[in-house]
Amino acid sequence: TYHRTGLYPLPLPTGLGSEGAGVVEAVGPGVTVVSPGDRVAYAGGPVGSYCEARVMPADRLVKVPDGITDQQAAAVML
Repeated sequence: TYHRTGLYPLPLPTGLGSEGAGVVEAVGPGVTVVSPGDRVAYAGGPVGSYCEARVMPADRLVKVPDGITDQQAAAVML
């Protein structure tokens, strides 16, 4: 919301969104903290959580427990 309103301007062109949740599709070499199929959430880091898919550093991800929706997980990360 802050980026969309211009309160925190971003250099253009850019994506939007700082918090997100989803499912890990693949991991890079040496990644052991998450695996494909894990549900995860994150906040901060590079903007772009509005996108459909993205690359995120594994150390920024938090596993989401069963019973928590993606919407709840992303909101809690705020």
